[in-house]
Amino acid sequence: MKKVILLTVLVLSVIALTVSMVACTPSDKTTVITKITGEVASGVTFKVGDEFSASSFVYTATLSDDTTSTLISTSVGLVFDKSNLKLVDNKFTEAGDYDVKAVYLNKYETVISITVTE
Repeated sequence: MKKVILLTVLVLSVIALTVSMVACTPSDKTTVITKITGEVASGVTFKVGDEFSASSFVYTATLSDDTTSTLISTSVGLVFDKSNLKLVDNKFTEAGDYDVKAVYLNKYETVISITVTE
């Protein structure tokens, strides 16, 4: 009788282990970012004297399954290159057309053209 109980417990354990391993198997499709795009947020304008704010832009990540996801300006890994902007104390000092580059995770980048007015 003990052998039958032991064999039953062993068979049930093998079945449970097999089911749990199958349930934990990762899917063949891993969704990854393929690119990012950006644009000036609706209603935002730039004037001399205004402070540069990352929240002035909206970024969208396109994923490998063709879906999109919005990145917020404070997303970890989203870095702005403001080197070509005319800024003092993070405020625009000259009118003109400028490009703002954003890089996400040191891999995906986009450039947004802006116009700063007087």
